[in-house]
Amino acid sequence: MKFAFKMRLSLLFLGLFSVCHAHTPSQYRYTSEADIESQSCGDYLSKLATFCDDPQMEDCYCVNNNSMASYMGCLSVEGKLKPTILESIVQSCAQYNVTVEQLEDAYEYYQTSAVSADDIPDFNVSVPVDVPILVDEEIVMQYKLSYVYVYGTYNNSLYYGFGPLGYWVLALLIASIAHWTKFLAPGFVKKRYGRYTNWFRKNFTMSAVCKNRTEPMKIRGIPIALIPTRVETAVSVGYLVVVIVCSGSQIKYYADDKYYSDGTKSLAKYVAVRTGILASYSSPLLILFAGRNNFLQWATGWNFATFMGYHRWVGRVVFILVLVHTVGYTISFADQYAEYMADNYMIWGTIATIASGLILGQGLLVLRRMSYEIFLFWHIVLAVLFVAGSWLHVDTLGYVNWYYATTAIWCIDRVVRVIRGWGYSQASQPGQTVKMRVGIEGPYGESTPARYCDTAVFVAGGNGIPGIYSEAYDLARRDSKQKVKLVWIVRDYKSLDWFYEELQFLKGKNIETIVYLTRPTNQTAESDKEKKKTDDSDGSSFKVAEDLCHVEFRHGRPDVEDFVKHEIEESNGSIAFVTCGHPEMVDHLRYVVSHNLSEEKRIEFYEQLQVWS
Repeated sequence: MKFAFKMRLSLLFLGLFSVCHAHTPSQYRYTSEADIESQSCGDYLSKLATFCDDPQMEDCYCVNNNSMASYMGCLSVEGKLKPTILESIVQSCAQYNVTVEQLEDAYEYYQTSAVSADDIPDFNVSVPVDVPILVDEEIVMQYKLSYVYVYGTYNNSLYYGFGPLGYWVLALLIASIAHWTKFLAPGFVKKRYGRYTNWFRKNFTMSAVCKNRTEPMKIRGIPIALIPTRVETAVSVGYLVVVIVCSGSQIKYYADDKYYSDGTKSLAKYVAVRTGILASYSSPLLILFAGRNNFLQWATGWNFATFMGYHRWVGRVVFILVLVHTVGYTISFADQYAEYMADNYMIWGTIATIASGLILGQGLLVLRRMSYEIFLFWHIVLAVLFVAGSWLHVDTLGYVNWYYATTAIWCIDRVVRVIRGWGYSQASQPGQTVKMRVGIEGPYGESTPARYCDTAVFVAGGNGIPGIYSEAYDLARRDSKQKVKLVWIVRDYKSLDWFYEELQFLKGKNIETIVYLTRPTNQTAESDKEKKKTDDSDGSSFKVAEDLCHVEFRHGRPDVEDFVKHEIEESNGSIAFVTCGHPEMVDHLRYVVSHNLSEEKRIEFYEQLQVWS
């Protein structure tokens, strides 16, 4: 499978789709009180009587005095005519040069000449009348309230849609302040180690929901899900609560509804409208949080894995919103289901709904781990279908701008990837050349605020050493009074070969380096050949230890709890633990650090390991 080609093809389709459908979008505008009253009266009068020869003439009230008078009578039910309503009618009848004075005269005509339809001999609702019709004030109020409920649902949804977005803005702002305070005011942060601060950090900001964070939850050995930290869980649950509140607020059934005769269908329609709008508002977050060039990582200090966790949460919530939206409209339009489903916008909406459901299913952790490349390819294809289908579904409904934003964020991310990779050329040597496709990914981490602590302890396991080494070396080569310690846990001496030169560079630097060898000698060699290799290895190990005299070698696995307690006790001030390595090791170190916070000094924990698949 030509994965890269097909992925580009999917994104090319999205870009071409954006260009082909770039036009002035239909904008949903806020429906004013004047518009609501005008439309409710128009609906009521159309069922009460006929005034013009063409019963389908929508602006009959602009040209027919009896219609205009009846219209003014309907609008004045709650009292005198409101100036805003009169101005609205003048604008809608602008082509007929209707003035406010004409409307006021029509109202006087209504007051003096209006008659009840029951008093007109041989009255027929389909036959034009030549007098103003007296309106029933109670029924007029029922129509007005019905339209207030209908258009109020749309109007309120425009505001409630910003609720989840506002929540994320607040969460990101708090995270950014907390993150940058460590850089801009390190002295202030160092002093925050009291009882209540430590309790909050131990039980909320530093701990996972359970002990494991980077190690997935498994059922019978099958990875089911990645467990977030308690902060991530709180943020995600908070988002869900805000969405639930915004989905149901100010949605209620009106018993005398004149717009919908069926209360169940009207309530289903109102819920469907609200959830559909909320889903559209949240769509840009799906792409933004999943982007590799997400500027919010820099602003908040949250790593890519954290944003991927939020991406999945937002995706689940959006799918639920889309599902409720679909079910609500299905109930509301059950009688005309076949007719509605024949419309293109409904077909594309169905495609988007199916795509979102498939995304949710194929994004399961066990499937991601079976073949990440296949998962990613289909994830992108289905995401394109979801965005394109949603775009075409709402194109004429007034909410397409949110999918403009979604597409723009995605395209910008791809453009930045190309720009960042520009200038990398293929290297070759005479006589030994090969051309290959190389994917340049990351880095995903960055330096931590550990440099502001009095002691920085870097703990790496196995292949987790490069990023940890880079930051530790950067601190060690500075002329600083900070105590820097690098701890690397590996299997045996042979495991040092690929990183031997880097360890040599630490000689003479302000850094204490400790290497734990969990299996310094092979105790399980069975054949003579293997034993000979072991003997050779043992011989070379002495050479390695001699060459790396500035490195302390310790045999066996470290007792993490004793190690952490010792480092905390030895530190003359604040201390930071920075780690990357096997998920189980990272989780255990976090757990131990969070349970050994001191009321005498500030203790930090920074995790450089990122797991999202």
